[in-house]
This record gives sequence, C-alpha cells and structure tokens, in this order.
Amino acid sequence: MPEGPEVETVRRGLLRAVGQGVEDVYVADHRKYNEHREKLISLVGSVMESVERYGKMMVFSFSGDREMYALNHLGMTGIWRIYPAGDEVTRDKHLKLVITTDEFQLHFVDSRTFGYFVPLSTRVEVESTPYISRLGPDILDDVFDVEEFIRRARGKNGRRRKDIGSVLLESSVVSGCGNIYKSESLFRAGIDPRRGVNTLSDHELRRIANHLCDVGQEALRSGGSTLRDFSNVEGYDGLMQNSFRVYGRGGEPCEVCGTLIEVAKLSGRSTFFCPRCQV
Repeated sequence: MPEGPEVETVRRGLLRAVGQGVEDVYVADHRKYNEHREKLISLVGSVMESVERYGKMMVFSFSGDREMYALNHLGMTGIWRIYPAGDEVTRDKHLKLVITTDEFQLHFVDSRTFGYFVPLSTRVEVESTPYISRLGPDILDDVFDVEEFIRRARGKNGRRRKDIGSVLLESSVVSGCGNIYKSESLFRAGIDPRRGVNTLSDHELRRIANHLCDVGQEALRSGGSTLRDFSNVEGYDGLMQNSFRVYGRGGEPCEVCGTLIEVAKLSGRSTFFCPRCQV
C-alpha cells in the first residue's frame, strides 16, 4: 500500500490541475462509485481549489455554487494518470473516475478497488472523519512534533508494552508511515522492532522519530517506492526500493555487518530487521 511519500508524490503531480474548472466527470459503473455518482457528476462547473494530503489520504476541494470535498485513498493498487484534455486516451479496464479540467484529464485507475473517491459537503465533515481526526505527527511534516510522537507512542497510561514495530503502523501515533518505512527507519535507528515501547527510552524514541523523517524525505526525493503497482501521475516508477537496507531482503546479508536479515510477523505484517545491528 502506498505510504506517505508515495501519496505526496502523486499529490504534487496533480497540483497542475489546481485552479482549473471542471469540464466533465466520468464515473465507472461500479457499486463503490455508483452510490456517489450524482454528487461526483455535480462537480462539473466547479473549480478544483486544492489537493491536500493527510497521512496516506488525499483531500480534493472544489468551489462553485457550493463547496465540495472528496476523500481519496489509493488503497493497494490505485494510481492517478494525467493527460492533456484534448488527447484521445484509451480507457484502462480498471478505470474508476475521470475528472476533465480546462487543460487536463485526471484518470483514477484501481484494479483491486480497495481505494475510493468519496465526496463530502463540508470541511467539517472532512476533518471529523475517524482517520483524519486522529492522525499523529506526519513523517513529512516541515517540523515533526517529536514530543507529541513520544506521548502517543507511549499510550494513555504512558506504559504501553506493545512492540514498537506495530505501534509505528498506527496512524494515530505517526502518520504517513507504513510497513516499508517503519522497517527502514528502525534499522537506521538500530532498534529491534520487537521491543516493547515500555523498554525504550525517550532518547531512543527521539532517534526513531529522526530516522522516520529522514527516511520519509529520502523516499520523497526518490519519487517513492515501486514494489508492484505504484507509479507517479506520468507513469514513472519510484526509486526508493533501490536503497532498501532491510525491507524485502529477508535471508540476505546485512549491508553493515553481514548477518542475515530476519523476518518477523508483527500484527500480521512482515517486519524486516538485522538481529545484530538492531537491539
């Protein structure tokens, strides 16, 4: 699933359509989209005002006779493609939505349909959605709130025993981080993902926070990670996967010490780590 850097890469690619009028909207005949068809079609005549990112989700805003917003999650396989408005583009068989503006066609393609594009009427609705309202500090924030991250990681009673590898996947603790960048950040921080949060000092949690941000920024500069489906709006793959030190490298030697990279299941997810470098 795309993580914060991948979603941010896509968001930045879509910004060229911001400020343009919506000329047409195509909605695929699919149960997930049919229930929103009328509202989506009503975007015609509006202006695309912004595309924002909240963790792994994007929020589109439109103005016109009335304001409207849309929550967009890429799911596992969702991708956006952008084409000139006048081009004749063969529609992908998994195409779910097309927003045509003055100059561009924005195609949302999602083969497994775990993603969505859901219209909402007000900013209050957007900000009160369970996912957005509970988001923790984001790994791509200009100023990452380290102390808030530590507070959330330690839990309400300050004595959370859950393993740090699982805790970093909770968007209420840190947003924009998924299984890939969790594994990479913990390796760089030298922290075993199986350790309980209660065994970590504040200094160690600050170290983790710093590496989360560093890895996130490196991934963003690399255009994200492409393992299977992800690509940017122009169809180019990300390159961060070429710099992975542990993720997806189970059984291979650690680039630092030569010890074989191990894989552990934490909260049902495969976590990659070096048993020697990470303690």
